[in-house]
Amino acid sequence: MEEKKLSAKERKQVKVEEYAQMIKDSEAVFLAETKLGAIETSDLKKSLNEQNAKYHVISNRLFALALEKALKDKPVIEGFTGAIFCGGDPVEAAKKLYELVRTDKAEVKFGYYAGEKIEADKVKELSELPTRDVLLSKVVYMTGYPITGLMGVLKGPMRELVMVLNAVAEKKA
Repeated sequence: MEEKKLSAKERKQVKVEEYAQMIKDSEAVFLAETKLGAIETSDLKKSLNEQNAKYHVISNRLFALALEKALKDKPVIEGFTGAIFCGGDPVEAAKKLYELVRTDKAEVKFGYYAGEKIEADKVKELSELPTRDVLLSKVVYMTGYPITGLMGVLKGPMRELVMVLNAVAEKKA
């Protein structure tokens, strides 16, 4: 069976649909002007995959159409643009993006978090938050700390009794 080749217009429509679906499936999307080489892009993609996020170099015009379709927003996007689609914790992906910003390999344009547009400064604030794992470990620690303190208080009289009994035994011996 012969497969029908798509026209340029049809390929672009498919790409808009793909972008729109990726936007809908993401917790957050960050757009940045990047200056990454092939090796750096590959490294970024690997590290983001570990965070359940994906990096794609996008077509600005097609991505703007996808944003209009998915989120009813049609921003003007210019320059060489990369998009990070966060399926997991957006804080981790924002941290990775700001590692690139600190090394002058990227400049954040804007993003979308929970379907709302956020400016570059808000993406930066998001990158400065503790990660989900850090917050969970703090909750576990704070939950266990009172119990640990209570156990120390309850062990105190028993410890004192043992010390008194040892002192009496040593005195009699």
